[in-house]
Amino acid sequence: MFIIFSILALGDVIFHFWLSGISWILSILVQLTLFGWIYLLVLLTYVVYTKKWNQAYGGIFIRFCTYLLWIEGVFLIAFGFFSYYWNEISPANLSFITLKNKDRTLYIQEMSHIAKSDFYACVRNNYKNHTLSGSFIYYEWVRPGTPENLKYFHNLLGINLRTDTYGDIAWILQLESQNYITLFGNDFERISKNVDISIDDIVRMSKEKYSSWSIWENNNPIDIHEYVELFNNFTENEKRIFRYWIHALLNTLWSVNMDAIENIPVFSIILNERNKIIATEIQNDVHKNIYATYWALHSNGIIHELISKDQNWEIKEISSCSPY
Repeated sequence: MFIIFSILALGDVIFHFWLSGISWILSILVQLTLFGWIYLLVLLTYVVYTKKWNQAYGGIFIRFCTYLLWIEGVFLIAFGFFSYYWNEISPANLSFITLKNKDRTLYIQEMSHIAKSDFYACVRNNYKNHTLSGSFIYYEWVRPGTPENLKYFHNLLGINLRTDTYGDIAWILQLESQNYITLFGNDFERISKNVDISIDDIVRMSKEKYSSWSIWENNNPIDIHEYVELFNNFTENEKRIFRYWIHALLNTLWSVNMDAIENIPVFSIILNERNKIIATEIQNDVHKNIYATYWALHSNGIIHELISKDQNWEIKEISSCSPY
């Protein structure tokens, strides 16, 4: 058994050397030195207290360090399997949904604000293949608000959502950020309508429902841009592993049932209240064909609101693309 532990520990050391190079060797030496001093302190305390000494104590320390590396090796194997399964075997899919209501057609494209280029190519194909009759585009874009409400909005999200935030995240994860002109062409503004609410609306509705929140005054939202510099300090192999793991995490999150997120106070506003407005606009619109592109978590809510207004709406077709 000790031989198996040793092999796993050696594999762990080799992996970390491949990952971080010579810097990891220095790091592990520092860690082992620290463990050594802790072990020595505990051992001396034991010897002084019991007045007993055993030459095997040194071997126990070596086995302890080996087992420590073995545990990390087992973790890395589990981590690798998790990442491979969700990225290669069972990646997440976002849907393209076709609904009919007599002579009207609604296409809902579930969107991710950052995704791989193949996903956005799939979105473009969905649009081209289903809009030959001239669909009018509904698109998502929360309108600006006052500087004070922008601060509150960032507190709500826990993140400073700047104009380059999605670009920064996309760069870190080696993905692309959503761009309407790239997706739908230069005529986008002429054939589209921003159906959404403003930051002022979100803050107003949130304060009405959750006026007692301490979050309004006391919160330190993170700034993704600060992590760009930190990420630049990673080695190329560390960047590759980090991206692969985050892609797996994103695939996992989109593959499980995300409906419960609507019960989180922030998202009850960001999702539910916006869904009502979007559904009302669609129901009252005179266009026969509408192509709606919204963050994926909006689709179920929009469909639910539409059917509650008019039960003639029916889902006719669903296809999908993988965003990560």
